[in-house]
Amino acid sequence: WKSGKYSAQAAVSFHSLQTVSEEVYVPVKKESLQKKTEASAVTVKNLSNGIPVYFVKGSGSSCVSVNLGLKGGVARLERSTSGLEKALCELLSMSSQNYSAYERSLLAYKTKGSLSCSSYMTGSVLSMNCLSKYFDTVFDVYADSILNPDFNETELKKLYAGYENTVHQESVEPVQQLYKKINDYMFAGHPYDVRSYVTDFSLEGITLDNMKNLYAQVFVPENMFFLVSGDVKEKTVLKKLDSSFGKIKGAGKKTAENGEIPPLTIKSGESIVVKNENARGTAYIGRVFVSPPNTSEDYPAALIASAVYNDQLFNSVRIARSVCYTPSTMVVGSKAPYGMEFLFKVSDFKGFKKALDEAREYLKKGLVITGTDEKGIYVTEPLENMLESYKNKYINSTFHQKQTPSAASQELAYNILQFDDAGHSLKLLDMVRSLTAEQVQSVFIRYWGAEADKWFAVCDPSEAEIIKSVLNSK
Repeated sequence: WKSGKYSAQAAVSFHSLQTVSEEVYVPVKKESLQKKTEASAVTVKNLSNGIPVYFVKGSGSSCVSVNLGLKGGVARLERSTSGLEKALCELLSMSSQNYSAYERSLLAYKTKGSLSCSSYMTGSVLSMNCLSKYFDTVFDVYADSILNPDFNETELKKLYAGYENTVHQESVEPVQQLYKKINDYMFAGHPYDVRSYVTDFSLEGITLDNMKNLYAQVFVPENMFFLVSGDVKEKTVLKKLDSSFGKIKGAGKKTAENGEIPPLTIKSGESIVVKNENARGTAYIGRVFVSPPNTSEDYPAALIASAVYNDQLFNSVRIARSVCYTPSTMVVGSKAPYGMEFLFKVSDFKGFKKALDEAREYLKKGLVITGTDEKGIYVTEPLENMLESYKNKYINSTFHQKQTPSAASQELAYNILQFDDAGHSLKLLDMVRSLTAEQVQSVFIRYWGAEADKWFAVCDPSEAEIIKSVLNSK
């Protein structure tokens, strides 16, 4: 390697480095995938009051993860109380009647254990994670947090300050402002206009009285389920859970039902351009379109199309056309989702739309741009030649993401809250495996290529008129 013939011909910058092409196909043995699937098998037991407990096997870790799932989500909230369930769960994890915030910090330091929560449109999850040798200690804090809340006003003020800061950032930070504009537009008048997070129109609804009322509705056996993963015996966990949570009395019915969720629609009208001094000579631009729900047969193909198109945008919009610092695309995993093409830090205010149109047209024809030749002409590969590498990349990343007890339990919780099916993610992987290039291309044309779209931009005030004229031109 010290030989002169291998020395750099010129200074090498970070942005000139190239990663391995997606064309490189690493075969994955079906047997290994099968073993991973079998290792993540789930068994179900019930507490005395009927609360189901799902045990996820095969994590091979010395850690333990216990997660309480709460069904319902935004279905039991109003727009003015958006994020109340998330705020309630965060407050519960901060203090309780028998363990103050100070005592919790000491225990966290000694045990390296943690309490946390996550909230979705369809429900929330309260989690505890620790080393198995500290399970009893951390579980006692976890159970007290949920069963004996103190609704501490001091801790709520700390939470509230964080929410106020987030709301402020949505009005001044360009990317956050862009996403807020998109969400406010897309969900106006829709059931999902009630958000799972606290936002500007729900700050006043985050009160202790509202939390106490919601707590009485949420924490009943009919809404609850547990997920357990890691190095702990089932009998040990069941005994601890039944002696605490198994004593909760039922309400006789679920307190909230997620009904039929209608799809989003793109309304007619001009593009939305917002002036923001913090953009400082650049722009953040998004093209939004309706994407397939995560219950649709088109959804698996949309996931792969998004992965392919992400690389397409980088090779064409970023490298070949130098339109912006980072282009990307995504589809939201939801029952009423949208998809987006996103340009981060645009520098070419006149050519960005044309560059996106060009990249999109290539993939609509089933051609993947892998780079350019010495003359600057695109080098392409048929989608069918590269599909297997993208499918394997998705499958491998999915397995990699759930290697820890916490990740395995969180995935299971999401499956139950979203689909009422603990095994949904494995079914999704099977659908991805069976995809053809024709299916992926067809879904890309149907959604990314749809004429019904909406453009949003947050930009430096001096560039607003140029961007607006480009967006509103045909």
